[in-house]
Amino acid sequence: MNHSIIRTAAAFLFSALIFGCTDGSGSSSVPDSTPAENFPGGTAGNEQNSGTSSRALSQNAEAVLKYISRVFQDGKTIAGQMDLTWKPEIDMAQEVFSDTGRYPALYGFDFMNYTGASYNNTRQTEDAIKWWNGTYVPSESSSERKNGIIAFCWHWRAPGSADGEFYTEKTSFRIPYKDNSLDTTSAEFKAIQNDLSTIAAELKKLKDAGAPVLWRPLHEASGGWFWWGASGKEPYIALYTYMHDYFTKEQNLDNLIWVWNAQNPQWYPGDEYCDIISWDNYNKSELDKNYSTLLGMKTGKPVALSENGAIPEKPYGEKNWAYFMTWNDAGDENDDTEKEDFWSNQEINPAGHRTAIYTAQEVITLDKLPAF
Repeated sequence: MNHSIIRTAAAFLFSALIFGCTDGSGSSSVPDSTPAENFPGGTAGNEQNSGTSSRALSQNAEAVLKYISRVFQDGKTIAGQMDLTWKPEIDMAQEVFSDTGRYPALYGFDFMNYTGASYNNTRQTEDAIKWWNGTYVPSESSSERKNGIIAFCWHWRAPGSADGEFYTEKTSFRIPYKDNSLDTTSAEFKAIQNDLSTIAAELKKLKDAGAPVLWRPLHEASGGWFWWGASGKEPYIALYTYMHDYFTKEQNLDNLIWVWNAQNPQWYPGDEYCDIISWDNYNKSELDKNYSTLLGMKTGKPVALSENGAIPEKPYGEKNWAYFMTWNDAGDENDDTEKEDFWSNQEINPAGHRTAIYTAQEVITLDKLPAF
């Protein structure tokens, strides 16, 4: 999330479907659901894959990826909400429920405060496990619990740097890149390795809990406002692919569903390095253009709105997103005019619109998810 750009944009404005765990053979299965053509202009006409990955995924990760792909093909969308990482006292999932009577199916978390100096709220991993295993949301009996889908991004504070910043303008840290490859002999690279080891340990906790993760690293890179995008396309791709191989091959993190989010087709690392392609959108006037850009890449992968300010008027149907992820209330949660309260701000997401989206037949909320 680029807060400075968002401030400007804000001013303008997922058993019945038996699925997931496994059958006796140890493989997950996804039966046919409503054909896409039964929804207004669903994405059946586009070339789509079956929700498979180029990597071997854990059973739960494979199940979730197949489900997301089916939702996208059927012209539906999964409702997502971003947690407020730096204000643990604010429960965004509960805010959504209080306002709409529904919980989001997808909950977003952030490793922002897990590396560098000591920062507030490093319980994101634990909360994510609760969301996945159905204990985050109160229920009268365990039979009512639902496995929610979880996503993680990482506002990566400059590795080994005392400044603890991730914005390009606030840190001098850059990807160590020399002779067309990562400079693996540099102090900066060693610091990167240390941080990746720290985050791998957290992702391992999620794996051990059986939790798949929509993993969206190095987000919004092509914008240049974060240090991981400041040096251009080649260094970014080198770091992204290094992280991918380190997590999947060395650390065997097969619970990760990789979400690419560099927001420029020229920065695409290749089909083998991601499972979903996405865009972050805070300007309503650019939504259709960004959607078309992703579809135009012709990857056959689900297209997601990985961050949004305003929830699209119609995120399902002809131009559906596999999921949306409304950003959090970064300001005062009691003030529905606060410009950085992206959920609560009445100018960004009016109460009627929020409720209409969360209660729409084509929108997947927590209560509609299959029992993974």
